[in-house]
Amino acid sequence: MALIPALVLLALPAAAAARPATMPTEAQQQEAVARVAALGLPLYEAGRQGKYVALTFDDGPGPYTPKVLKELRKYGFRATFFVNGKNFGRWSDTLRRTSREASVGDHTWSHPYLPKLPTSRQISEVSRSARASSAITDRRVQLFRPP
Repeated sequence: MALIPALVLLALPAAAAARPATMPTEAQQQEAVARVAALGLPLYEAGRQGKYVALTFDDGPGPYTPKVLKELRKYGFRATFFVNGKNFGRWSDTLRRTSREASVGDHTWSHPYLPKLPTSRQISEVSRSARASSAITDRRVQLFRPP
């Protein structure tokens, strides 16, 4: 079983203007991600139509995550947070809150350079973090970004 990197870019308005009528809802975006995830294929880009930007944050949760969420909320933006399992012990409440306000993806347990690891360790890094995240947030992890 090889790891397939997937970078999912959720369509977001480029400005804080109201959602255009043609922009997919969050539920439609999640359904699209689930369909691609079920195929086991990487998704490298999305949202080719319109003026959108994807906001993604890596290596949390941590002390700045609540501040970032507050600013995103202030402007009505959403983002995807790619999180590391090693941070869950200290920041589990922050991860839980993040999952209610944003998409959460896996960024491995300890942020290693994956190509240098044996396949079994690569799988362990991803699955350990995904299982822990799902246990904390009660949501299945569908996104993965390699460190």
